[in-house]
Amino acid sequence: MDVSFSLARIQSPLLLPVPSPLVLPVASSLALTVPSPQQPPQLAQPAQARQPPQALLQVNFQFRWNSTGTTVAGMTGSAGASATQLSFPYGLTLDSSNALYIADRDNHRVQKWLTGASTGITVAGQSNGTSGLTLNYLSYPSDVEVDSSSAGALNNQLDTPYGIVHDWSSAILYITDQNNHRVMSYSSGASSGTLVAGGNGAGTGSMQLFYPLGLYFDSSSNSLVIANYGANNVIRWVLGATSWTLIAGSISGSSGGTSTLLQNPFDVTLDSTGNVLFFVFSGSIGVDGMAVDGDDDEGIVSVEEDGNNDS
Repeated sequence: MDVSFSLARIQSPLLLPVPSPLVLPVASSLALTVPSPQQPPQLAQPAQARQPPQALLQVNFQFRWNSTGTTVAGMTGSAGASATQLSFPYGLTLDSSNALYIADRDNHRVQKWLTGASTGITVAGQSNGTSGLTLNYLSYPSDVEVDSSSAGALNNQLDTPYGIVHDWSSAILYITDQNNHRVMSYSSGASSGTLVAGGNGAGTGSMQLFYPLGLYFDSSSNSLVIANYGANNVIRWVLGATSWTLIAGSISGSSGGTSTLLQNPFDVTLDSTGNVLFFVFSGSIGVDGMAVDGDDDEGIVSVEEDGNNDS
């Protein structure tokens, strides 16, 4: 009786409970037992029903360091102060053109290294690696950042600045803004400058500058002495004035090699008394000088490399 009852139950329609929705983890699987001809299919039960949902996809990322490096600046294993070398570089940054700027710490300078270049360009400090405390020196720079602001003619912009001097009594910087043909002043902490000379376009008029380069702040007269490169002269611009007065060279902008003419002066300074002007200009092989506010017939004294003086 037991056997026939069991066979009848198997041969009757198989009614199974309707399972609830089953969420299977990725690692789980649905296993079916392959039946023999005499055995109906059986559903294998999962190990755990109603497990919390798990991620359906797992991605493993592997990062690998390239073990073969390429030297892009300096010389491997060779410290030095030449244009091809660095000495204990500390900080670096890239500009928008992918030029590399490096704080070359023990050479007391900042080097600019163009992509693919074999030598660097000194953009701050001294190229020979000497340190100092004046405005044209650095001492153990440890980091560097590039101001990506574009050049322009607004008060918070410069276009190819060249010369810079500091009025220590008022903490004001004066900068020759070469391609804007002007000189700007910047107070300590200021984000924009103030026009103090030029700014009326390039020209040789007394209210204009023409590619001003070097400059000197004369505190005794509260004025700027400017190497007016494109106008072939050296001029004085009293702060607060609207025009300049001529110190050396031609008032009309003429150039020449005579004792009263200049050709593209690019830097200037005064002695401690403020009475003797020294400057360098294109074509000279030494440092030239003259008495400030001297008579025209005194001319320009040229100190040549061989020690001879021409006047």
